[in-house]
Amino acid sequence: MKSLYLKQRIFTIVDKYFVYDEAGREVYKIEGQFLSIPKRQTIYDASGKELYTLRRVIFTLMPAFVLYDPSGKELAAIHKRFTLFRHQIDIQSDYGTFTIEGDFFSHDFAILKDGRQIVRMHKKWLSWGDAYEIQIDDGENQAFVCALVIAVDQAIHEQSGTHRR
Repeated sequence: MKSLYLKQRIFTIVDKYFVYDEAGREVYKIEGQFLSIPKRQTIYDASGKELYTLRRVIFTLMPAFVLYDPSGKELAAIHKRFTLFRHQIDIQSDYGTFTIEGDFFSHDFAILKDGRQIVRMHKKWLSWGDAYEIQIDDGENQAFVCALVIAVDQAIHEQSGTHRR
């Protein structure tokens, strides 16, 4: 199991997240696009190579996103379900069927792949900007999982009414 740490930069014009490994080295960077409609974030590796683009689907009742590879091929459709006390997000992707379940109050989430838990993530309460500790099973696509974490973060903020830029 590998641990990654996702930290949001605050006081920026666009959403910016950085993902660090256990040694504190930057492994991924997620950057939003200024004034883009629909809202879009791009995931880069440490060298600056584009890995994925996450786009918000507009005109939906519940938050929904689509994940694309650099060539524009759709890799995943991400949809938040209507629930009262728990967060639940379903993902249909080329990598399998995923479900993200979480506790509304404690901000602990699990990502299940075809019914098996592959990721645990915990949102830190006392930090500037959003910060998550992510534990990923060995053999899973880390950049893809980071894109899912960003979708979870965005869906929670949109659902709670604290919209991001």
